Amino acid sequence: MRLLEIYLENFRNIERERIALRDGVNIFYGDNAQGKTNIIESVWLFSSLKSFRGAKDSDFVKKGENNARISCVFEKGGREISSEIRFFPEKRKEIYKNGIKIKTAEMMGQVNTVLFYPEHLSLIKSGPEGRRRFVDTAICQVKPQFYQVLNEYAKVLTQRNFLLRSEREDMIETLDAWDKKLARLGAVVTHTRKTYVEKLFSFAKKTVDDISGGKEKISEVYSSFGEKDISSVEKEEKTLYEKLKDSIDEDIRLKFTSEGSHRDDFTVYINGETAKIYGSQGQQRSIVMALKLAEADICNEYNEEYPVMLFDDVFSELDHMRKAYITERIKDKQVIVTTCEKIDFFENAGYFNISGGKVIN
Repeated sequence: MRLLEIYLENFRNIERERIALRDGVNIFYGDNAQGKTNIIESVWLFSSLKSFRGAKDSDFVKKGENNARISCVFEKGGREISSEIRFFPEKRKEIYKNGIKIKTAEMMGQVNTVLFYPEHLSLIKSGPEGRRRFVDTAICQVKPQFYQVLNEYAKVLTQRNFLLRSEREDMIETLDAWDKKLARLGAVVTHTRKTYVEKLFSFAKKTVDDISGGKEKISEVYSSFGEKDISSVEKEEKTLYEKLKDSIDEDIRLKFTSEGSHRDDFTVYINGETAKIYGSQGQQRSIVMALKLAEADICNEYNEEYPVMLFDDVFSELDHMRKAYITERIKDKQVIVTTCEKIDFFENAGYFNISGGKVIN
């Protein structure tokens, strides 16, 4: 896909900017706190509908304004499409496609991007929540219906945990109904994640091999309530239902659900050793870089079009070898980069100097 234009109005520190993007590399540079990341964030919102900086929707509205608006025009599957998101201080955001208001779930998978920002560099050594979020976000771009499954799972989990804290006399009987729902949804969530992670590493292994000159091999082990290997959704459902039954006394004591897809994780190994413990910082960064490039390759495989690549101030964190490798891999893709300095290692790049929330060149 190609992102043709973005428009931001009262979005964070940006009052009003319309930016036409190149097909190739677009570099937004300038001092810190000038609005570079706000531009990347606005594009990312069309893909994920959530900030990668943990902001609430109301945070996007420029101080003193009643609303914020971001819009984009993109080309996908040979068609030109416009999308718009409006944010408000006191009410839910509104989403429009070609001028028609749509639901949040309908926006998922419309604009495909792959985001790489500094926090991703700690993906290997951080906690499991970050890895689940990374995988879920990537899956939603190629399987938009997964977004709804995740939401339904979260709602059922919340209800089950509420019941565990309620101390109702009929708790055991009522729990069974929620257990069946949680097992059904959890089986889909975990099976989808396992399948995606397996494919992700099948792509990423070659990248790590290339970067290391064949000296480093990576592998992964997925940990969940079920078996390590991929099994059928029906088998996963049966396993989770049994696990929920077996853990019911413990769950009542702890007042939360101890088994389920919300505990999923995967461990990365490099040359047979746990990368989190034994991998150097450079090796861990190579793995993360490989996973993000693999995410783009999978998106291309599903959609037959590469996503827009978003790099928020990560090139300053990479050494020369990794910069050179990633530059070569993305040179013919549409890319948006933010950086403090006006970098020159991309050929035929478009440059946008950002100062005080404005494009000044």
